[in-house]
Amino acid sequence: MNKILIKNGRIWMGEEFFYGDVLTDGECIAQIAPEINEEADYVFWADGMIVSPGLIDTHVHVKGI
Repeated sequence: MNKILIKNGRIWMGEEFFYGDVLTDGECIAQIAPEINEEADYVFWADGMIVSPGLIDTHVHVKGI
């Protein structure tokens, strides 16, 4: 499985934001911390972006039947 490191994003933790890094290992979030210095297969720089673990689409419209 690939490890992906998302660096320097504005991370939403459910009640507040903080700036930091997110490391995934396969389909799981392995670590969330202010700074992660671990090797990864891919590194994504998220400067100026919001990272919201567990959310896929933060904008949806639901219409009743």
